[in-house]
Amino acid sequence: MEKNDSYRRVAAFEDNTTYCDNAICTTNYRWWNFVPKNLYKQFHRAANWFFVTMLALNWIPQLNAIGKHFSVMPLLIVIFTDAIKDLYEDIRRGKQDEQINQRECYVYDKFKFTYFKQKWRDIKVGNVIKVLCKQELPADCVLIDTSDEFGFAYADTSLLDGETNLKQKFLPKIPDFENTGLRNLSIKMCVDKPNNDLSKLNGYIESEGDKVALNLDNFMLRGSELRNTDYIIGLVIYAGHDTKAMQNNKGARPKRSKVEKILNTDVFIILAMLLSMCSISAFGQWIWLQSYDGRQAPFLPIITEKLSYVAFLSFFVFLIVFNQLIPMSLYIMLELTKVIQIWFLRQDLDLFGTKSVLCRSMSIAEDLGQVEYIFSDKTGTLTENQMIFKCITCSRRIYGETSTGRGTPSELVVDEGGGVRPPVNSELLAASTSDENVKTMMVGMAVCNTVMVTTEGRRGTSFSQYLPKDFNRIVYEAESPDELSLVNAAREYKFILLRRTPESCVLKQQDVIMRYKVLCSLPFDSSRKCMSIIVIHPRTMKMTMYTKGADTAIFARLRKSVSTDEDALRSTTLDNINKFAKKGLRTLAFAYRHLEQAEYQHFIMKFRQASSKMEGRSEAISKVCGMIEQNLILIGATGVEDKLQESVPEVLTSLRNAGIVVWVLTGDKQETAVSIGYSSQMYSRDTNLLYIRTSGYEETQRRLLELLESTSTGQMHKQALIINGCSMSYVLHPQLRGLFIRLCQTCQTVICCRVTPIQKSQIVSTIKEELKVMTLAVGDGANDVSMLRQANIGIGIAGREGTQAVMASDFAVERFEMLRKLVLVHGHWTYHRIADFILFFFYKNIMFVALEFFYQFFNGFSGNFPQEEFMIITFNTFWTTPGTLVSFTLNQYGGSRDEILADPAVYKHGRHDLTVNKKNFFLQLLEAVYHAAIVFVIHTMSNWDSNISKLEFGGGLTAIAIFIMNVNLLVRSPNITLLLFASCFGTVLVNFVWLLLYGQLGFLYELFKEDPHFTFYMAVKDPIFWVDMLICTILAFLPRIFIRILVSYNPRYSKDFEKSFTSFQTFVKNPGNIFRKRRFEPVSVSLSEVNVETGTETASEARV
Repeated sequence: MEKNDSYRRVAAFEDNTTYCDNAICTTNYRWWNFVPKNLYKQFHRAANWFFVTMLALNWIPQLNAIGKHFSVMPLLIVIFTDAIKDLYEDIRRGKQDEQINQRECYVYDKFKFTYFKQKWRDIKVGNVIKVLCKQELPADCVLIDTSDEFGFAYADTSLLDGETNLKQKFLPKIPDFENTGLRNLSIKMCVDKPNNDLSKLNGYIESEGDKVALNLDNFMLRGSELRNTDYIIGLVIYAGHDTKAMQNNKGARPKRSKVEKILNTDVFIILAMLLSMCSISAFGQWIWLQSYDGRQAPFLPIITEKLSYVAFLSFFVFLIVFNQLIPMSLYIMLELTKVIQIWFLRQDLDLFGTKSVLCRSMSIAEDLGQVEYIFSDKTGTLTENQMIFKCITCSRRIYGETSTGRGTPSELVVDEGGGVRPPVNSELLAASTSDENVKTMMVGMAVCNTVMVTTEGRRGTSFSQYLPKDFNRIVYEAESPDELSLVNAAREYKFILLRRTPESCVLKQQDVIMRYKVLCSLPFDSSRKCMSIIVIHPRTMKMTMYTKGADTAIFARLRKSVSTDEDALRSTTLDNINKFAKKGLRTLAFAYRHLEQAEYQHFIMKFRQASSKMEGRSEAISKVCGMIEQNLILIGATGVEDKLQESVPEVLTSLRNAGIVVWVLTGDKQETAVSIGYSSQMYSRDTNLLYIRTSGYEETQRRLLELLESTSTGQMHKQALIINGCSMSYVLHPQLRGLFIRLCQTCQTVICCRVTPIQKSQIVSTIKEELKVMTLAVGDGANDVSMLRQANIGIGIAGREGTQAVMASDFAVERFEMLRKLVLVHGHWTYHRIADFILFFFYKNIMFVALEFFYQFFNGFSGNFPQEEFMIITFNTFWTTPGTLVSFTLNQYGGSRDEILADPAVYKHGRHDLTVNKKNFFLQLLEAVYHAAIVFVIHTMSNWDSNISKLEFGGGLTAIAIFIMNVNLLVRSPNITLLLFASCFGTVLVNFVWLLLYGQLGFLYELFKEDPHFTFYMAVKDPIFWVDMLICTILAFLPRIFIRILVSYNPRYSKDFEKSFTSFQTFVKNPGNIFRKRRFEPVSVSLSEVNVETGTETASEARV
């Protein structure tokens, strides 16, 4: 007996105020808590606390280094922008909630004996509601009545769980409902407490000490749409946020990209650098003041405190002055760049099917360029998941065609339900009329399933329960594509399923209509790997159980052989099943047995007891079903083809050439999986296949050691590993995991067959954690959800198994072939754009702050700076932003789309972290310091012993630095376009114009400490300024020019260098060519093939 707190009690028409009402609210804020809650969210970022600390220090009178009012503006802009974005999203979400809450539904009034309209938000647990055809369920309810005479109702749950096939629901046996009706309805029931498990909902109705079991088939859930039924009446058991739909509406799980994790470590290095610079400057000031031996230092305020105290305060002054090292705008610009990347990705016509690519995790877009392992499902991912019946083995013969082919032949007909009607085989058609075993096989194919019957043109609407007049217009609805193919095949051979009810199945069998009375259906589960149906045969009146399932499950349940003919049948059938599997066909074995009345009565009593359990119901039902599914008589087996999707071999070849290891994780037979491996060209006929087919821990250990001894580790060989689900449960053991991974690293690919969904997840987790690699999982069904969530990147295929995989994924595409461009092209570009963006952002800020640091050596480490305060505050906001956005959203690193697809090896640059790494980070740091030193030294030497003012000197210094930064942006870009050229030099021009105008805006003087009147005008009118700019630019980029000259003489790079120079000449002669339309991609030309930051060796590999 279950505990009272383990389930919920519900009574009809009772006011259950303790339960949640039906109003939903998915907003994050209310009007009264938006400001504090949003600020709390934003200040979860450590960077924001750093910026606030800097602002607070700047407002202390003793530490004030920059204009207090203007220094607040950047942080306010950042916080305000983020708040506006959150507010907009929340308002939009609130409007959607209100639209849903204002919908209306019919609710029964017990006192007026009629229905009245009530808004969804006012529905309560215990209400009795009426839902009409094509209306959506407002809450989770148990069925009380339906318009269907057999008690059926049909639900479209695609909005809830993504499954596109209609679900069949049926009425539970409600005590005395036919006599009492709704007026005197008084039922009490117990159901599970609210949870998010869409596959299970158990309960029972209390009736005079007895219990009427309830399962998921007796409930209709919020978000489902009523189909094929005029109306249903239901009792609300879960409302609002307690419903299954809302319990699953938790949003996408947060993920952090690998680049972002590296960025955080780089920020800590920059912070250490900042603290070091502040310490050096504070110590320098102490030494400077000490040198005056108590005398007043010139140009500095009178000092009355101890020098040590002054130096201590100056540390915080320098912290304010140098805080640009950690740029406030980095995170906003990074998010903006990612948004633009995703927009370009969604506009790519090559990735556009019926709709564009779906991106659910924008934060990990750059991870697509660093994938090292891909784990793929087979059915519906590599294949079409459009099952085509090919053949059967029965009476020791094969009927039908076992050959497979890619693409659907034109002669095949696809009906409204998605089922394929195969061509008729004349031998099988003749055998279906003369061979009793084949007839039994056809009956099993037509009856042993959960297929629903409707007619053409009437899907989703109410239809007559009488037999259809035109048998050719019958359309089948099935949850399983395999079942759909078998029922369609039986129809072609004159065994037509006409109607299915809970009590019967009507077949048109060889022009004779026969009604099979259904006694019990034994549902499929993954532990038994089979399903059964118990019927009474209309002719023999014998109680017969038909069973279908995996060959291993069926053969293990066969009776003890009674003759040599039976032995021969089993041997031949098993051989034929293996032949089917080697051809790449999916196989199912069929068997039957006759039951005695006493045996059935004993079984059905146990079955009902198991069905009434509130806890452990599934396991109990599986155990009871396994007891009767014994002593079966083998009939035969079927072969169904799941065709390979278009371009799968080419995609897998490109991924391997990019250095990505591809694994296939499937629940199919080993032979089927191996055949798919050959047809998809994952390996060739001369590849050495290693098999692990063990059934125990010690046997698995011996097999692993045996394979490792025969294979030299440390390198990849031309071999593939094939392992089944039983062996997988042992190799994932902590003691054997290391051996298994060492073996896998020597193989080109690994195929795991007969694996369960949880094993898929465990495999991905093991490889990700043990090898520390970037993993990508791709799948299309609900059984792939755990694998998609476990991988670093989950790719959902919007296929025939619904959208559960899509809802659990980070990105979703319609076909597997789109994965090639998504990963190799857009992933490669996005990784390099984001990575180079971060490096450049650090470069320009380090260079800018280094100028201020060098200036301290010439002003007594007073904390003063050469630029106007407005330039310091707006540096990151205006003077490098346009070129940065253009460059790092449009650059085509590694070449154009066609060039990358022709040479996928360039992708390995991202896999090996050859852009964002500590080496490149420190190279950027050195380059920034070098450029700052060149600019400061040249400009200082040229103005030595002159009467130039501080702001005149600082204005020229800043203008030259911004010019070099924008030139560097052009030089490091692999593509020079007119737009990039205009944005960079347009920024420089605007900067010059602003500095000239800024000196005339007198109202700004009061906000700052110094008067910039005409200072920049005095600087630019001096020829020395322009000479300085030219010399600084030449010296700054001389190392890059020198390295490129050396590279050009290397035969390995000379061809690419020549191509780069030719492209640059083409741009100079005709820059208008960049406006050629080219499938949503900015057409560009390459300026250079080498990036000095990455080193010549690695730069060539990635064509940066």
